[in-house]
Amino acid sequence: MEPRQRFWVAFERLVDAFLGLAALLVLFDALAVSADVLVRYGADKSWAGLFEITEYSLVWMTFLGLAWVMRQDGHVSMELLVRRLNPRPQAGLRTFSLVVGAAVLAVASWLSLLVVVQDFRAATPMVSILRPLRWPIEAVIPAGLVLLLVETLRKLYGHLRAQGNNPPEGEAATGGR
Repeated sequence: MEPRQRFWVAFERLVDAFLGLAALLVLFDALAVSADVLVRYGADKSWAGLFEITEYSLVWMTFLGLAWVMRQDGHVSMELLVRRLNPRPQAGLRTFSLVVGAAVLAVASWLSLLVVVQDFRAATPMVSILRPLRWPIEAVIPAGLVLLLVETLRKLYGHLRAQGNNPPEGEAATGGR
């Protein structure tokens, strides 16, 4: 297997592993909250920190699943508007949105990484009941954004390649002139 193929196989496995971890967090939250409700109504006791933990897990679930959702074309799009366009403007709009998305993701990835590194160096705690360090909670943000960036660039490459091989209707006979 050539290096490029190995990279994409490893990337796919990482995205799938992130999704599996997100699924485990969903399961944990469902079981923990259900148990907390039962104990609260059965024994009139509750663990105040559980709400905080589920908040943090929601951040993790979101960023762990980003690249997988992009791979499935599951992110929100303006299909109602786009479908009304002719193939050429549709392709241009898709290219534009992928380029802008990749640029925004690159900046967001970098800036979020800087925040995580700063919070790691300063050992900044969350202002909350449990007071955990911020960086372990935030670390998933740049990780998820980088995977989403890679998936977006892969979509852009595939889209541009398809446009080069399949000119929009009406252009095949004229060569696009």
